[in-house]
Amino acid sequence: MSVDIKVNDGDAIEGYKAIYAPGHTPGSTAYFKDGIIFSGDAIVEHGGKPAPPPREFTLNMEEAMRSMDKLLSLRPRIIYPGHGKPISLST
Repeated sequence: MSVDIKVNDGDAIEGYKAIYAPGHTPGSTAYFKDGIIFSGDAIVEHGGKPAPPPREFTLNMEEAMRSMDKLLSLRPRIIYPGHGKPISLST
């Protein structure tokens, strides 16, 4: 597989900020805009709440936890994970 466009941490794509979020996989990238995160597998939904990716499918769990904390520190209202239902964090 070849890469069409290389995205770097902090790049803007259609108004979304690319956020490097490794751990589950080495090149995992999430996208953030207006309180919404498309997290890919950096955050998964578990019981309606954000959770780290499953340990058995994660290359570096320590790094995955740092990435999840980094994404949650953006205080998103909604997270769209790679698997599972959207996670609403708004009050």
